Amino acid sequence: MEKEFKGHCKGVKLTKRGENDNHICLQILTEDDENWFASENPFSSYWIDDLIEQLKITKAYIETQEPDMCEGRQYGWKFR
Repeated sequence: MEKEFKGHCKGVKLTKRGENDNHICLQILTEDDENWFASENPFSSYWIDDLIEQLKITKAYIETQEPDMCEGRQYGWKFR
């Protein structure tokens, strides 16, 4: 069994660990030119809270850096 959750550019794919193992593993998905690609290494669903926490910490840090602006639109962040 597989299940996918997709945003505009990033997503998550849930897969079984193995043919006879229903343990859920996650893969990060990335969209490029309307094609979706899965990260090379799936990881145990046990680590989802750790991933969420690290993304929150990363987001907080990035927001202390310089916005990447062009013609009044923001395109991410730059290191200060």
